[in-house]
Amino acid sequence: MKAQQSTGVWVLLGTLVAAILAAGAWFLLISPELDKQADAQSAAEAARNENDRLSLEIQRMKALSEDVPDWREQIAKIAMDMPPTPEANEFVRLFTKELDDLELPNVQYTVGRAFTIDPLELADLNLPATVDEEEAAESETEATATPTPEPTATADAEAADDGTSATDTAQPAAEALFEGLQGMTVTITTEGDHDKILDLIKALYTQKDRFFSISSLVIEQAEEQEDDKPGRPALEETQWVATISGTIFSLVNEDLSYPVEEAGKVPTYKEGAKTPNAFEPVND
Repeated sequence: MKAQQSTGVWVLLGTLVAAILAAGAWFLLISPELDKQADAQSAAEAARNENDRLSLEIQRMKALSEDVPDWREQIAKIAMDMPPTPEANEFVRLFTKELDDLELPNVQYTVGRAFTIDPLELADLNLPATVDEEEAAESETEATATPTPEPTATADAEAADDGTSATDTAQPAAEALFEGLQGMTVTITTEGDHDKILDLIKALYTQKDRFFSISSLVIEQAEEQEDDKPGRPALEETQWVATISGTIFSLVNEDLSYPVEEAGKVPTYKEGAKTPNAFEPVND
């Protein structure tokens, strides 16, 4: 009887020790490996999603690259239409003629100094995103939220053999578009019937003689006047006082915008010398 009890105790102790060993093996050996496997699967899934996004982006860029020749042609046409000098007086004559044609008074105008414009800085503006861009931004946010695979030592070694590093790669230089682009701020104030003012805005916006970008439009209700002012008819409350602000552009070219210094010395003329003088009277 005592032998059977002793055997039962040893069996119970053996079972307890086996359970403890199994639990320890699970927490110390098996569970960490399973966690590593889950992390690896998550990283692989994130890498696949990133590769799919990059593939779509590459396809979109390839489609856009087909339009590059047309863009270059349009840029060349625009550059040819831009004057090589500011030519502020030409634009003043242009909008003055539009005012005269519409019988609107030239109440006041100002033309600012020319300033240099860097088109590449315009990329920092927060322009409204299209539907495709919003979807791309959402997918990029989801991709960054998950861990991404780090570069392997093999890739670093291959880059080191070529004399370059994986993190220090040469970036292509940005192409300079519209180098020498300058702008001048123009403000025009006029008053009169609202339909004529709208026709003036349309004429300035659609004219082909000079690039003019309207940036501000302020319209106020006119105050009723009894007497006419010189060059300005009396106003009624139904009429407008409009202030139009915008920018005109020019493309400075070193070969066209400035006089070229000719090589050589300017010949001097002395009386009786053989040097030809264009202003010397011709004796028949």
